[in-house]
Amino acid sequence: MLPRGGYHFFHATARADGTRAQADHFIRTLTVATHDAELPPMVDVESLPAGVTAAQAVASLQFFLSIVEQGLGRRPQAQPSIRWRLMSS
Repeated sequence: MLPRGGYHFFHATARADGTRAQADHFIRTLTVATHDAELPPMVDVESLPAGVTAAQAVASLQFFLSIVEQGLGRRPQAQPSIRWRLMSS
């Protein structure tokens, strides 16, 4: 059997409630679907939405990761695209 795990396509936001809503949805989905997942939760970070600064995007991602880790008891793995890494540095 293939190892299982959760995947989330992250959308950076300038508002904490938007970030929390994404994290809560991811946690609920993983809790129901893959409560015994072998792989860590994965977070794909690809783009910077219009109107969100690089600093806001980084803060949003950090907030998201902390909520998910606290909610699942496992540290999520973020996979940023090369473009995102260059933009946010």
